[in-house]
Amino acid sequence: MKTFWKWWGRWKTQFPSKHHRWKTCFRRFLRRRRWLLLLLFFATLCGFLIRSAPEEMDIASYPRSLIGSHGPVTVQVDGRVVVPTKHDCSHFSCFDVYRCNALNDYRSLVFFYPDTQFYHRGKPLNSEASSSFHAFRSIVKKSVFNTESQSDACIFIPPVDFLYPDFSSARNLSLALAALKRWNDGSNSLIFTLKPRASLPTGMHLGAAMVAAPGFTLKSYRKEFDISVPYFHPAPYRKVWPNRSRANRRWMLTLITVDRDQIPDDNTIVTLMKSQSERMLRLSLRVAPNGEIIGACKLSDVSCRYPEILLDSHFCIIAGASAMTLLGDLLMMGCIPVIANSAIIMPFADNLDWPRSAVFLRPDQPSDVIERLQAIDKSVIGEMRQIGLYFWEQYFSSMEIIVETVLQALNDRIFPKAAKSYEQWNLAAKRISHQAPLFLPGIMPKSLGFTTVILTFDRLPSLFQLISHVAKCPSLAKILVMWNDQDAQPPSAEKWPQINKPLKVLQTKDNDLNNRFLPYDDIETEAILNLDDDILMLTVDEIEFGYQVWLEHSDRLVGFPSRLHLWNGSNHAWEYSSEWSSRLSIVLTGAAFYNKVYNQYYSFKMPRSIRDFVREHKNCEDIAMNFLIANLTGKAPLKVGPRKKFRCPECSNMDMLSADAGHLLERSHCINFLISVYGYLPLLTVEYRADPTLYKESVHHIEEAYPHIGAL
Repeated sequence: MKTFWKWWGRWKTQFPSKHHRWKTCFRRFLRRRRWLLLLLFFATLCGFLIRSAPEEMDIASYPRSLIGSHGPVTVQVDGRVVVPTKHDCSHFSCFDVYRCNALNDYRSLVFFYPDTQFYHRGKPLNSEASSSFHAFRSIVKKSVFNTESQSDACIFIPPVDFLYPDFSSARNLSLALAALKRWNDGSNSLIFTLKPRASLPTGMHLGAAMVAAPGFTLKSYRKEFDISVPYFHPAPYRKVWPNRSRANRRWMLTLITVDRDQIPDDNTIVTLMKSQSERMLRLSLRVAPNGEIIGACKLSDVSCRYPEILLDSHFCIIAGASAMTLLGDLLMMGCIPVIANSAIIMPFADNLDWPRSAVFLRPDQPSDVIERLQAIDKSVIGEMRQIGLYFWEQYFSSMEIIVETVLQALNDRIFPKAAKSYEQWNLAAKRISHQAPLFLPGIMPKSLGFTTVILTFDRLPSLFQLISHVAKCPSLAKILVMWNDQDAQPPSAEKWPQINKPLKVLQTKDNDLNNRFLPYDDIETEAILNLDDDILMLTVDEIEFGYQVWLEHSDRLVGFPSRLHLWNGSNHAWEYSSEWSSRLSIVLTGAAFYNKVYNQYYSFKMPRSIRDFVREHKNCEDIAMNFLIANLTGKAPLKVGPRKKFRCPECSNMDMLSADAGHLLERSHCINFLISVYGYLPLLTVEYRADPTLYKESVHHIEEAYPHIGAL
């Protein structure tokens, strides 16, 4: 110890200035330490307050194990700008398809945000999620489309309960949605609700989000963007009822009214309300406080218990706003729905062929509904009932099925190449057994050749040019000209083109497009090449290659110009499309090969009403032949070569039937008429085109068999 003090004294003597400075600093520190203590106290207090406030974070990165055990994630929302609902959205303008990866087995992966509570200035923005919403989340989590990775997701479902929500504060929910890190003004987000679309308040700003909801109308529905879903209420009577498909029913039509609905000012409904027909039952429904539906009718010998009463009627029409609410009940009980409101969007309208299971009344149609329903054949009624039952079981019967159908419909829209076909959506209820109408070998011998049948009317220059051109085909056996002009006589023999193949002119009795399919004895070959008199653009190689394709598919229709039928969910009808597409379901017989046996079927076995329709409208004979062959074989037609333009280079557009402004409407009407006659849609859609080997290939020392194949 003495040594230390001795050293200390020596240090002070040698370095007095340093010792003095250190001593001065130490005294200043003692004077100011109370300020340091105060500063430390305030820093500790601020840290405590920051940790206690809700933390704004990316809720997708929140630990999944803590979500279930420690309640919902909390998110503090600031005053963000919300984007109003975009009413002009389409799949191509508001949906980012580049987020969807086809490498995931063509599955559009769905990310469901974890349970979240949103706060704004200390007040909650969204109410606690209902048990139905938790069940909805569980269904999505079990789906094959679900993903736990936000970065892999293609579609996002917000953590806000929209199933049966209380929209007392639409702005609060809009703020909550805008606070989501991946909201991006609603792009690729899906709002799923079981409340009618019209009940969503106008102040609800959903941006570019898709809406899956019931109750869409033509005004509110964004075609191929939103999804119309069925109403769902888990009523105890929703079970498997016996005798749902029975054909013997007492009433042709049941008119249903609900006490809370206002009777619409519709001529059909008003007429039915005044009707005293014995074939119609008037059923009144009221909803009890416990949710039970109670039925009443003015018949003493009938129990009007709902829904059993529906088993005694073939058709049911609902007056008022509850038409779509009870649609599932009608399908479940085998009562075919009659829809009087043309503005309604049916559930899954972009996928389901509703005219096969329901009757749609248009305002311009007469109001004698019961007479129209009685005119429907019993077999058609039975098929409509079976398809309705199939729709209910596959797409209506449970919450799980509805959610899975929504996700499947979205996936079909995003990945059309992997989408379910029309037959997979609609035809499972129809078991069709196709048998070939003739026995043919696998490949017909080419030496037999083909007969060209040309239907002509007042086009001599193009007709003569066509005859001279077709005569150059090596496989041609004969040319038959159907002279369909009764006001003029065919030219004399010396005026016709001089060719090295047999040529015969057959005068028809009347100007009827059905004449092109008459089974004349002069047709001696199995193959027929049917041509319009203005098809001048086909090369000899194209015709020869088309004949070669037909030889390998002699039971099909093989041709050049192709068309497509498309379903219009807004009009509940099929449309005829002539737009360029890789898909086809129709090959026009203005330039097509087929077997001559189909002329027999067309002229003598096809329903006469179809030939009468063709004769009256002077149109659609080619579509009728496509329906006939598809119905007999269950096979789609085949397109040959890449050519898509088939216009007469020397004919004015006014001379061409297809230039008529109403042509597409007439053709669409034809398709729907043929469906009503056949009772189903036999046409099949394919993506197939036959091209020659080495087509567009440059191979030295090898000559193409058909080098002159026309371009687009």
